[in-house]
Amino acid sequence: MLAYCLLARIILFNKRRSGEAARLTIDSYNSRPQWSEQSTTELKNSLTPFEVKLAERLAVVEIPGKRAKKVPVLLTDEVRVALDLLISKRTDCGISGNNPYIFACSKNSTQSLRGHAYLSKMCKLADLRNPELITATKLRKYVATVCQVFDLTETESDWLARHLGHDIRVHREFYRLHESTVELTKVSKLLMAVDEGKVSTFAGKSLADIDIDGK
Repeated sequence: MLAYCLLARIILFNKRRSGEAARLTIDSYNSRPQWSEQSTTELKNSLTPFEVKLAERLAVVEIPGKRAKKVPVLLTDEVRVALDLLISKRTDCGISGNNPYIFACSKNSTQSLRGHAYLSKMCKLADLRNPELITATKLRKYVATVCQVFDLTETESDWLARHLGHDIRVHREFYRLHESTVELTKVSKLLMAVDEGKVSTFAGKSLADIDIDGK
């Protein structure tokens, strides 16, 4: 049950395709970038205090997406603690040592769980009024729609498009910040505003103006 809840939570927070989230591997998780070690002083100085807090509290991992592209997934503190527990109990749960996925099928399988199936299962268990509305595809469309109330710059729109796995116009020169830092400090603010139901609070603001802690 922990695996099902965690998988659903990661899909819900990141608004990622369910199959992508389910393909998170142990190797990808263990080799995730350590922001404090990889960020330069100049980069840290370019961030607001709140963005620094986000970078310290969140982790970003890359997983295979469509057309073999790597896509980022953000993990909160509580999710990381639960993932560590899940990984530590793999043998007790009968997970094959040859299965590379964190959200692994049991016994001798080398496949991952089906993200869409367990997102649907968790929504039904939560006794939602309209559980059929909670799908990975509809979540991504919802974020893309509600974020129109923000005053996103072209670069910020590209950051969001990359996170959601949407196509980005080629030759965009916005990689001045390290990609993992963009995920940790910029895109995460928008995802947290949506996750906490505070979109209307930040209507007309750019990502630079959003401060969840300010409430």
